[in-house]
Amino acid sequence: PVKHPASGPPDGDFNGFPVYYRDISDHDKFAKAYSLVNCVGENFQSDTNWMHRSCHFKFFCFNTTNRQFQVYSRKDDYYLHTWSQKVDLMDLSESLLTNETFVSLGGINRKWGEEGIERLKWFPKVLTETPTEFYALPPDVVMVPFHSLGGWNPGHAVWDDFLPIFTLLEIFQMPHEDILALRYVLEDGQEPLWASCEATAKVKDCHKLQRKFWPLINNRTGRPATQQSVILNVPSPKTDLVCTKNGVAGIGDLTDHGTQKLHGWHPE
Repeated sequence: PVKHPASGPPDGDFNGFPVYYRDISDHDKFAKAYSLVNCVGENFQSDTNWMHRSCHFKFFCFNTTNRQFQVYSRKDDYYLHTWSQKVDLMDLSESLLTNETFVSLGGINRKWGEEGIERLKWFPKVLTETPTEFYALPPDVVMVPFHSLGGWNPGHAVWDDFLPIFTLLEIFQMPHEDILALRYVLEDGQEPLWASCEATAKVKDCHKLQRKFWPLINNRTGRPATQQSVILNVPSPKTDLVCTKNGVAGIGDLTDHGTQKLHGWHPE
């Protein structure tokens, strides 16, 4: 993966974090801006593994035009994945970028039912064409997309949003990095999940509470944002791509609820 700048005057900011324009089109042909992935938590059950999985991405990007999170696979990923499917009991999904790996964007509320819970099944867009230019965030900034289980409630915000995000960074040995968390608004055309931050009755309360407590998770900027509202503030931008050295996602099994509890205090 390409190296990111650590200093110098920034070209603008992305939700309060400085960004630096990078053009790597003239770099050596082997210095491609490809991504790497490392996932943990796999339970090897094809119907539920995505709820338990958490992933760390090296070179993780956000496209400010189509509002998609993106990663870039190597040709080796495709060949290794194709080969591994022919070998009994071999699974390389935890270390290869494919369109068959998923995580849970946020905490799981059993009141949503199986169809509702399935809507949290997610993975960044996997592209094979690597970018030649982008705006780079500082190397100590970790981008974290997450869906809020019920961020309008202080208890849910702490135990089902904030703590799982910190746990996620602890798992991948980045406990002291700056967090650029972007709350993910589901864009599947369906009604908002019951009692989530997108539910009509909870939108204002969620916005108010998250603005109040956001410094707990991010003391560099007090602007909580979603993937729909986040802004790249650059005069005459040369590209719509913002990239960071590290990105993480997958908090389904890290909340107070886990994957099976209706409430965190239940013993089961």
